[in-house]
Amino acid sequence: MPTTTRGTSRRHEPISSNRKHTAYGYDGDLRALVAGVVLVLVMFALHRCTDASSRDGVTVAETAGLGTASKAPASPSTQAPPGNPGSDWILTAGGTSLLPLNEAEAAGGSLAEYVGQPAVGGGVPVWSVPADEGFWVGISDADRVWVQLIGSGESPYAVRAGDTVHFTGVVVAHGVDFPSRVCVGTNHGADLLAAQGAHIEVPMDELILHK
Repeated sequence: MPTTTRGTSRRHEPISSNRKHTAYGYDGDLRALVAGVVLVLVMFALHRCTDASSRDGVTVAETAGLGTASKAPASPSTQAPPGNPGSDWILTAGGTSLLPLNEAEAAGGSLAEYVGQPAVGGGVPVWSVPADEGFWVGISDADRVWVQLIGSGESPYAVRAGDTVHFTGVVVAHGVDFPSRVCVGTNHGADLLAAQGAHIEVPMDELILHK
């Protein structure tokens, strides 16, 4: 009689409810972890955007401030320069006050020793305007310094006696013929200008005029 062999079959046991709960719990924890990481990344990106926006705002404000500052007169030092006690203006060359001239270490009223020095005027009064491109600044006929405007074209400023000016320039030497070259006559201080031997040259765009 032939022998027959009975095959054995494997039973697939159903997953217990405990194992199902464990798997579901693991998936839930993983999703929560991923969501948390995404949330942290989003918050970090938003924080960086906020910081960048703040920095851009400061930069724009500072740039705008610099732009408007060029149109406003630079505030001179509140401390009166030597020789001008109580004054609210300055006129210096190389940091030395030029007025009064007899206290400016200028020999015989000459300004030659200041040639090449940077000059600064802050709220200095205009004494007289005898020429188109130049004028006297100072406090009297004896204490005044010539300012010559330089640059292409005619000066756009209508400077008049009694105005106040702010400027930066340089002290430049000149010869005895300079007064006639800039049309300063004897009645307007030609002799004093020749004796001083130097004047202040100021680019037109470095002059700020206050009426």
